[in-house]
Amino acid sequence: MQEVAKKLGYVSNAQAKQLRKDAKLTSSIAIILPNIEDDIYISFFNSAKRVLEENGYNVLLFITNNSPYKEKQSVNHAAALRTSGVITITCCITQPDIYNPILASGGKIVHAYRKVEGTTRFVGFDFFEIGKQIGLHVLKQQYNHIGVLSGPKYYSNNFDFANGLSTIINNSSAKPPYIHFVEADWMTVLIASFDFFKDHNIPDVLVLTNEKFLPQIQLAASAGSSKPCPPIITLYKDSIITEEPNVSRYYLDYLQIGVSAAKNMIEALQSSNDGAKEICETIIPARGFRKKYSSPYRVNIKNNNITLRVLITKGQSTDALKRITPKFTRETGINVEYIEKMPQEMYLETLNVANSSKIDIVRNSMSCLSLFNNNLFYTFNDSEFRELTEGMMPSIVDDFSYIQGSKQAVPFDVGTEMLIYRKDLFEDDLLKRMFYEKTGKSLIVPSSYDEFVEIVKFFNQSWNPRSPVQAGTSVNLDSYSELSSNFILRYLNYAQDPVPKSSSKHNIDSNAIYKCIENMYNYGLYALPIYNQQWIGAPLDNFIHGKTAMEIVFLNYSSNIIHLEKNIHGGKIGYMPIPGGKSYVTGGTLSIFASSKKHDAAKEYIRWVCSPRQAELFTMCGGISPHNHVYQNSEILSKYRWYEELPKIIQTAYGRNLWDAINVNKLEINSFQILKGIVQNKIDPETGSEQMSNVIKACLFK
Repeated sequence: MQEVAKKLGYVSNAQAKQLRKDAKLTSSIAIILPNIEDDIYISFFNSAKRVLEENGYNVLLFITNNSPYKEKQSVNHAAALRTSGVITITCCITQPDIYNPILASGGKIVHAYRKVEGTTRFVGFDFFEIGKQIGLHVLKQQYNHIGVLSGPKYYSNNFDFANGLSTIINNSSAKPPYIHFVEADWMTVLIASFDFFKDHNIPDVLVLTNEKFLPQIQLAASAGSSKPCPPIITLYKDSIITEEPNVSRYYLDYLQIGVSAAKNMIEALQSSNDGAKEICETIIPARGFRKKYSSPYRVNIKNNNITLRVLITKGQSTDALKRITPKFTRETGINVEYIEKMPQEMYLETLNVANSSKIDIVRNSMSCLSLFNNNLFYTFNDSEFRELTEGMMPSIVDDFSYIQGSKQAVPFDVGTEMLIYRKDLFEDDLLKRMFYEKTGKSLIVPSSYDEFVEIVKFFNQSWNPRSPVQAGTSVNLDSYSELSSNFILRYLNYAQDPVPKSSSKHNIDSNAIYKCIENMYNYGLYALPIYNQQWIGAPLDNFIHGKTAMEIVFLNYSSNIIHLEKNIHGGKIGYMPIPGGKSYVTGGTLSIFASSKKHDAAKEYIRWVCSPRQAELFTMCGGISPHNHVYQNSEILSKYRWYEELPKIIQTAYGRNLWDAINVNKLEINSFQILKGIVQNKIDPETGSEQMSNVIKACLFK
């Protein structure tokens, strides 16, 4: 039979095989949505799809256009394809039994956003509570006539929202404000919006249950009313702060709904509770109204013909800042000129220009603040300092702001280290078998620097010709900062008490220094060398181009990790703390030179760049803001997923206590040739550890 099939060119049809009723369920998950024009559903789908695919599932998309007939067809099609489950935002609120074909074959159902009575797994928001919260907001503004543009109340989300709003408003007083409800869907919303502007009885405020309605009601107000559009309150996806007069946004995390629905589905499929009725309801907290921060611009100041000169480090944060600076100039009239230097040049350049009045503002590395005298920079008063650091992580403010005890620096960007790795390589059965045969160990993400070097060796093609990459990792031989960081990170993880308390030799862990040097020597044997690149983020380029299996990267110099999404391996990238788990915090601060003649304009600039309003845009453009709220924003976390753990890492990492103990600039310069010789295997570990011990002792602060 096989010979005949081969001669005839027969190829089996995978989908046809799945149509057999006795076929096993596939690894496919169907997602059924009303449409993909609406940002709500786009965000939901993209986040659910990412989680499912990262866990090995294939995703099928079905669109119903809120048609029960199309939804029933979609369910039957998904059942015929033997999908393992369906995640649905259903339009069949009163017909949950249409999903019986999936359940009958052993599949799982997760409902989202729109609640359906009698279902067992649901992920959504508490729209009744959301309606109450917006009702309280409306009452606080003392509006008497409220217009509500809602989706069809047939769906539970709209019904519950209207019920919550009405409950608060109608119980507020003996003569409560009047509520004018209008229902619409995405096809009828424009025509429905005109209903608020007829008969000249225009509401004092308009409340929208869908951000998709916003441009439509603004258009209706413009065309159908002789009066300005009233204030608008709208439910809105969790996104970067948008400045739009007259519009208040109540934020909901639709991305998290998708993530939770996908995790709920995976949990259901992995559950051993066969046959039992599983009740699992997940309610995602609303983000709510954003805190109203003061404007980053002083509108009464117009500084014509003023140019600020800013000395700053080359890198992604600077690139992000340059992208958004034109708006600052447009709003204030202050021009900004950036003078960019490499990280290792910044300290000496700062000292050279400090008293010249040629430079107004400098971006210093937090690790160098202990090296400066406090007569070089402007001291912020308490009121200025509180305003400039509002909303920032407290630990960052403490570590980044003081020069010899004076408030002379404002946190600008933060950074720490992270391990990125190719999940597809670490999960490959053949590679796992090869690693076990060579080492007798399992191929797992390294949790120590000893394991790190062992894996680096395994992926080196000279040692293992069957490796799919050139090397396990890279070593940048011409970057002072990277070689120094390589040593410091190892020392933090090998030493018992890594932060020296004085210059006494008894505070130097000689045994840990030897282990660091020996590890770097072995690492140098197998790592892919990089030459003539002083750029801190250079190793990431090797990883992006598929040359290495893993890299330890500085986050504040590595926002171009995002380009991995375009890489063939983009869907299989993992992010972990560095081996050993002990890291340090670094980053940049902004200070005004005392010699500058433009202190007022310089304070305007720092007020703008360090404001909470700029924090999200700055981070979306490639910087890493010190503001807490940035790392709760789903739009940012969906783009830069490796930032999820950043606040936690910062809280546990070594901070200013490390840099107050040792002159890091001197350490980088004096250790460079030693560390380069070690990783090039020109200096043996015993000699190298003795030399590094002497360098460290000379670099400790007295």
